[in-house]
Amino acid sequence: MNKEEAKMKIFNKLSEMDMPADDFVEIVHMIDTAVDAIEPEHKKVVLPKAVGEQWDMLVDHYVSDQAVTDKSSAINRAMCWLPNRWSVGLDCGDLLYWWANTQDSYTKLADAARYGWVAKPDKRYRVKVYGIDLPGLYYWKRDDGTTSFVQGGAGQPETEFTMDEIRKRHLEKCEREEVTDDEND
Repeated sequence: MNKEEAKMKIFNKLSEMDMPADDFVEIVHMIDTAVDAIEPEHKKVVLPKAVGEQWDMLVDHYVSDQAVTDKSSAINRAMCWLPNRWSVGLDCGDLLYWWANTQDSYTKLADAARYGWVAKPDKRYRVKVYGIDLPGLYYWKRDDGTTSFVQGGAGQPETEFTMDEIRKRHLEKCEREEVTDDEND
């Protein structure tokens, strides 16, 4: 339902009520004003953590700049910086690489500056136990930091490792499979 449809639905319901004309006009005006003021909710943009941090740093750099008076101007100045690549003295290598290789990157960055962003979660893997020829036997993270194993384990966070966890536990040479989000739903 759009704003005009919502106003009409409320107007029709109010028309059925018995009230003085002055009250009716005042209520309709208040509702029109309130409905017009509603802004759509925007979801936060998912960005790689380093990209989001570097983008925030770049926009904040221009917010603190004396020539920029508002956040929209800072976003515009930061956008201008991306294709020109002239240095502002900030480390933005991840941001530049992502921007150059991501479809709709300008839109995503502008939305991230306006509505916020969340870090893209690290890929997770189930790591098959090395040297044991049983199907579906995976490593299991114990609370004490040690590793055990379990048969199956799909959807159980204890069987899901990030690459950092795989390196920390020296499981890099083990066969692994990426965990997809639909497995956890």
